[in-house]
Amino acid sequence: MLVFPSSTTSLSFAHAVVATMAVTLFALLLAVLSLMLQKERASRLLAPVPGPKGRFLIGLLPEVIRNLHRIHDFQVDLMKKYGGRTKVTWSLFGNNLLLLADPADVEHVLEKNVNNWVKSEHFRQSFGKEFGRSLLGINHAHAEDGGALFRIQRKVLTRVFTTNNFKSFTEGIFLKYILELVDVIRQQGGQCDMHTVASRFTLQTTFDIVCGVSLQSFDDLGVQFIASMDYVFGTVTARVFTRPHFRYLWWCMPSEYRYKREVKVVLDLVDGILEKRLAESEEELAKRYDVLSLLIRKARELGGEDATILDVPTLRSIIALMLFASRDTTASCIVYAFYTLAARPAEQDKILEELRGVDPEAPLTYSDAGLRMCPGMGMALLEAKLFVAILLRAFHVDMQNEKSVQWRPNASFPTLSYLGGLPLQLSPRRRPAPPATASQR
Repeated sequence: MLVFPSSTTSLSFAHAVVATMAVTLFALLLAVLSLMLQKERASRLLAPVPGPKGRFLIGLLPEVIRNLHRIHDFQVDLMKKYGGRTKVTWSLFGNNLLLLADPADVEHVLEKNVNNWVKSEHFRQSFGKEFGRSLLGINHAHAEDGGALFRIQRKVLTRVFTTNNFKSFTEGIFLKYILELVDVIRQQGGQCDMHTVASRFTLQTTFDIVCGVSLQSFDDLGVQFIASMDYVFGTVTARVFTRPHFRYLWWCMPSEYRYKREVKVVLDLVDGILEKRLAESEEELAKRYDVLSLLIRKARELGGEDATILDVPTLRSIIALMLFASRDTTASCIVYAFYTLAARPAEQDKILEELRGVDPEAPLTYSDAGLRMCPGMGMALLEAKLFVAILLRAFHVDMQNEKSVQWRPNASFPTLSYLGGLPLQLSPRRRPAPPATASQR
């Protein structure tokens, strides 16, 4: 019988631990080196494109963090300095970025060579598997399904947003919640925080239009859902811009653990809606014109194996993401519209005169001619127009602390789309002129 001394046993165990750590560290360094070489190769391809040089390993990350609250303005500033085709060098936590504004470049990417531009893995992982089966998380090309899921979603949503029944349905929803908010503002003496009002309005209308049910039927005040949704949306945005390391360090990030808790609140509510709506008969669905009704009808129409294209996880992902996207962009559009009017009382008076000449009983509508290739655009513009027109009928818009507010382009426009690991920035190259005439308004 052989008996090894305890010191030898301890030494062997220590050697094993050290060896394991050394192998792990070597693998990590190899992965980081490979990633840096990949980024450097992409950087060499972008060498002819003008742009800020950045610092070794951290690129422009300090500047991005400092300007995160005005990220679109920061990017527009770069393009004003370097032109309509600007590069942003890579950092250890981010890839090379290419900002484009020239119409020829945009056409090249979005039309002539659209299949060459797909969403980066970082962008897709930032939305997570919970929202990853919606249009923002799937690719139209170079995907396992050949882009089938992307095409069916785009087809169904385009159909939804361009039907006459849907337009009539949305107008009724918008009008209902605008009139409710008019009463709320009256109760507050005609004063309100426009961002809070616009955010609540767009969430309520979006919920009805997307889900076919009111938020209050599941959450009396909507407070818990709104708080959870805001946190999830903020975390996803931070993942994209400032926390790309979440993919590797999530286990030691408190924000990621809270993110999972807040996502559960959002998805539990969405699942409750889906359970109720999926139990509806064909006859019930045929009478409804909300987005979810058409998606459920399309899923049943496909049937068999094709029905998996719009299965329950996919429907959950689509609905959750539409609630996020619609609320944020439309609320920003509305706030910006009122800010512009508040900063220009003379223009506000002109619009008021136009509104006084309109029959109060006449419906306010918006034609989306020419916008059929942009699903949702017509609805967002209609929503903003109705909101502005009806509130102006009841109130004159004033701005508090006017001197502390500087006019700047709308935070929700330009639109930022992430394609092929290189964000495609559709930005104006110069500051748009303030609206002056009725036709421009």
